[in-house]
Amino acid sequence: MNMHKKRIARRGAAFVCAFGVALSAMPVHAAEVKSLEDKTSNLQSQLEGINQDLVTLSNKIAETEAEIEESNNEVYRLEASLQISRNNEEKQYETMKTRIKYMYENGSETMITMLFTADSMGDFLNKAEFIQNITDYDKEMLENMMEIRQGIETQEEDLKSQQQELTDLQSQLNTEQQNLQAKAAATSTDLATVNAQLQAAREAQAKQEEEAQKKHRKKRQSRHQLPLEIILPEAVPIITALPNLLIPEVIITPGAVPVMESIIFLPVV
Repeated sequence: MNMHKKRIARRGAAFVCAFGVALSAMPVHAAEVKSLEDKTSNLQSQLEGINQDLVTLSNKIAETEAEIEESNNEVYRLEASLQISRNNEEKQYETMKTRIKYMYENGSETMITMLFTADSMGDFLNKAEFIQNITDYDKEMLENMMEIRQGIETQEEDLKSQQQELTDLQSQLNTEQQNLQAKAAATSTDLATVNAQLQAAREAQAKQEEEAQKKHRKKRQSRHQLPLEIILPEAVPIITALPNLLIPEVIITPGAVPVMESIIFLPVV
């Protein structure tokens, strides 16, 4: 009887040790899964932030491109206006040169004749003023044309400077966009890798838990099941002593029990 109890105790101790080893390994996988889940969440947050930055940057690039296009249209308009102004200035200059040339070649006699044919002093002064006005008009018109041309040239230079700044900004934004796209691609790759590791860790954890449960069930069954050759010496006297209570009309003797590989289930004490 003591030997039987010792065997059961040894089996129970072995079960506790084996089950304890299995349980001690479970937190390792659980910690790994938790770490990978945190890493996945962190990478997802990073990727969402990068994508948001890309959206903002794309909108800024679109706005810059629209400004550049508008600036180009304004430059074309100013160039057309500048060309018209230059043409007008050239025409006015040629007209003034022609008039001055005529005045120098024929003007002296013509002007003198015009002045001395005046009917009165008032007529004389009017004709003299007219001659002066012609000269002043040509000069003023030419100066106006030059001012207009210079103003258009200044606007064109300023606009081209702004256009260059916008072009530089566009290049900078495109570079930032490429860097963010590369960062997003790298983060996506890292996220896919971590997700694969997380899936593998979860599968390993589930497999280990399943194996631990199997071992646990097997150990529990082993506590309820003992081979016949172990329990027979003790079971036969007990059953023989209680024939009327346990097995009526059946007499069991040690010699009547066949020797075979069998298992008798006994309640756990």
